[in-house]
Amino acid sequence: MSMQEYMDKAEQYVLHTYNRFPVVLERGEGVYLYD
Repeated sequence: MSMQEYMDKAEQYVLHTYNRFPVVLERGEGVYLYD
């Protein structure tokens, strides 16, 4: 899926309780996150 497709899904299914950064994280290792 493209970044825009992930963001569209989040817009559709995630509650809008606070603003989110327009970032899609690819993976995480310990305390490090990769986009």
